[in-house]
Formats: sequence, C-alpha cells, structure tokens
Amino acid sequence: MPLACSISSTPTDSRNSQPASGLLRLSVRESRRGQRSAHQWLAGICAVLALMLATSVSGYAQHLVGADDVGNDPRSVAVNPVTNRVYVANFQDGTVSVFDGQTAQTIITLAAGTNPQAVAVNPLTNKIYVANNGSANVTVIDGATNAVSTVATGGNPCALAVNPATNKIYVVNAGANSVTVIDGATGSASSSVTVGVLPRAVAINPVTNKIYVTNTGDHSVSVIDGA
Repeated sequence: MPLACSISSTPTDSRNSQPASGLLRLSVRESRRGQRSAHQWLAGICAVLALMLATSVSGYAQHLVGADDVGNDPRSVAVNPVTNRVYVANFQDGTVSVFDGQTAQTIITLAAGTNPQAVAVNPLTNKIYVANNGSANVTVIDGATNAVSTVATGGNPCALAVNPATNKIYVVNAGANSVTVIDGATGSASSSVTVGVLPRAVAINPVTNKIYVTNTGDHSVSVIDGA
C-alpha cells in the first residue's frame, strides 16, 4: 500500500525504530509548533498596529484647541470648508471663537447674544449664523470681515440650519413653538412658521427644499416646504 511504502521508505535506526504512530505524533507536534509561531506572528503584527494607532492619535491630539483658546461652555461648532475657518459658540460667555482649521490657532473672539447655543455656516456666502437662546435672536457674522449683525427670532432659539441652495436660514424657537425663516440675501426675517410643541432640532434637504423639525413636546416632526 502507498502508506506502507511511505513509512517504510523513511530511514530508521534498527536499534531504536519507532512505529508509524510515533511519526504521526511528531508531525502533529510540528504542526502545533507552526500554529503557535503563526499566532505569535499575528500577535506581533497587532501590537505594532496598536502602537502605530496610538502614535497617530497622539499626533492629532497635539493639534486640539485648548481650553485657553475658546470660551466658557462651548456648545456648538461649525466649519466653513471653503475658508477652513471653525466657529465655536461659547454658551456661558456669549461669544464665538473663530480659529484656523489649518493651524488650530484662535484668530478672533466675537461677541454674540446671550447664551449662544447653535451655529451654522453658509459656505457659498461665507456667512455664519448663531442662535442665541437667552436673547431671542440670531447673530450673523460676515466671515470675510468678521462684522456682526443681529436678527430677531422667537423665544429660546436652540437650533438652526442653512439651505445654501436658496440662501434661507431656518431657526428653531423652542420657547415659541415656531421656526423663524431668515433671508440670507437681505439679512432679515422673512416669515415665521408654526410647528409642534417644544421643537429642538432641524435638518434640511437642499435638493427637495424640505425642512424637517423635531418636536419633543408632542412626539412629532414638522415638515416645511421651503418653496
């Protein structure tokens, strides 16, 4: 039989011959050694990858803006990808910190209203909108000059979103159960839309020009047709 041929062809010492089962046990031991070596190699690779990841995260952490560079109680942040400017709303200070996305250095700190809670950017017009929860208004920042203006809203504005396609800004007023619509071209409020109870968040589909507002007080979502 081929198996017998294979075993008998293996050189052996007649004074210390081993049966075929001994050869098989040796083969199994060698296979297990190979598996252990593979496992050790894999563990080594994992350790190297973990070290590389830790080093990478540590490298990024060095570019974080520190507590001394932004205001007290930063609540919201938005980025203009065109200018690479980052805008942080500081709730307790009533300010907006502006820093460079490339250097992570603060450029300027601007005054906003009382308790700025949310911020949004229109990258096409380079205008920044900040909802001031405590003063019932929105601070409008010109990203080119850092000039500031104010638009009145309903009570307790807590969220806002921009439709860059129509240049309209939608501000959620939690204290008034409404949404204030700001015309970005004129910089003034153009209308107010009644929504559900205690609205908290807003999102826009610029393709369909539909605006969605979550209402926590009555467990509903209001859909606004932007047209």
